[in-house]
Amino acid sequence: YRAAREIGSLMMAAGGLEALVFTGGIGENSQYVRNKVIGYLEWMGAKLDPELNKVRGKAHCIHAADSKVALAVIPTNEEWMIAHHTTSLLGL
Repeated sequence: YRAAREIGSLMMAAGGLEALVFTGGIGENSQYVRNKVIGYLEWMGAKLDPELNKVRGKAHCIHAADSKVALAVIPTNEEWMIAHHTTSLLGL
């Protein structure tokens, strides 16, 4: 609920929402959390494809064909990015 509430607040500030991307540990790995968040956002036309929501481990769209908002999951590798930026800053 809290995530959906914050998304709604950001939508008001930005004047709408064209796409929503789930990433990071929970966003990319929990189909339950994605389902709950999108369930709260159905009023704005966001529709989840339940089968696409089950896919794990790759970047992909999870919205239904008639969704008014693009929904996607993008896996991240925070540890690699931290190491990459650290070695760049140290000139290694």
